[in-house]
Amino acid sequence: MRPHPEFAIEFGSRLLAWYRHHRRELPWRHTDDPYAIWVSETMLQQTQVATVVPYYRRFLAAFPTVHALAAAPEEAVLAVWAGLGYYSRARNLHRAARIVCERFGGRIPDDPVRLRELPGVGRYTAGAIASLAYGRPTPVVDGNVERVLARVFALRGDVRRPPLARELWDLAEALIPPAASRDFNSAMMELGATLCTPRSPDCPRCPVVSLCQGRAEGIAEALPERRAAPAITPIEVAAAVVWREERVLLGRGDRGRWVGLWQLPHREIQAGEDPAETARRALAEWTGVTGDAAGVIAEIRHTITRFRVRLRAVRIRVDGDEPRPLACAALRWLHPSEVEHLPVPTPHRRLLARIAAPEGAE
Repeated sequence: MRPHPEFAIEFGSRLLAWYRHHRRELPWRHTDDPYAIWVSETMLQQTQVATVVPYYRRFLAAFPTVHALAAAPEEAVLAVWAGLGYYSRARNLHRAARIVCERFGGRIPDDPVRLRELPGVGRYTAGAIASLAYGRPTPVVDGNVERVLARVFALRGDVRRPPLARELWDLAEALIPPAASRDFNSAMMELGATLCTPRSPDCPRCPVVSLCQGRAEGIAEALPERRAAPAITPIEVAAAVVWREERVLLGRGDRGRWVGLWQLPHREIQAGEDPAETARRALAEWTGVTGDAAGVIAEIRHTITRFRVRLRAVRIRVDGDEPRPLACAALRWLHPSEVEHLPVPTPHRRLLARIAAPEGAE
């Protein structure tokens, strides 16, 4: 399916006029620096705009250029990213910055094909950089754009699966005004984020409502057809809290979701297992030492994608052997004030905030 040229012209004209008057003032919309746009688009993956804004500003203050990012140690990058989640995004961005400096002399490519050679850069991010930074008429299809297109063209089916997914990209490309690709792609995403929302779309205020086939057929709100949401899986985790002279023991992960981040030694609680015993096992696996568990001293609940995690902190008193890194890359005794400046995953940061060093901590 390709829209008629007259339809594309009318659609683009209305959308761009609306965008000029109603767009949100977001910091990445005031630059055509491909590096800044790349950072923003990476952060916006699976994260809401309001959450991203302060992280975006802080990240660019710490690493204002691709050269600065490439030269930084990974721990420094993860520390600035800490709290934003999905840390593989930061690691890929860091790796890709080094490749850009080594292979392209620090110039971020304007060709979507070359951009997709970089770690963490898929079709969407490549299109966004090429379009928003360089003005190339490349399509950008994220969840917001998928929803707009599915409703405007009354497309049924799973928009994430071929052939419908390919059709959406073809439609997006066919609608782009060649001379206004940056504003058009931004406007499509803005429309989906602010008016053409998943539930209760504000059709009366939509600039293209009279062109929307889904609205005409009375099915707009039901589109795109939603896939069944994955079931929420509860997970119980116990973490070992060991103090020494007002410093707590943390390990730097070398595997799993939080590789490179500083964490309390922890492991999942098995069915029927006591949290205190789980914490003792975690401490032994991470550090090679054991101790006496004093019981649960704090807990938090945290949702990660489809997992609902209950994380419980267990105070453990240890004597004798010096901890050594086993199931982690390194160990450090850290004062709570130092944690603020290190990459620590959000659940562990929240848990540490609830725990004070006991008087006379060993």
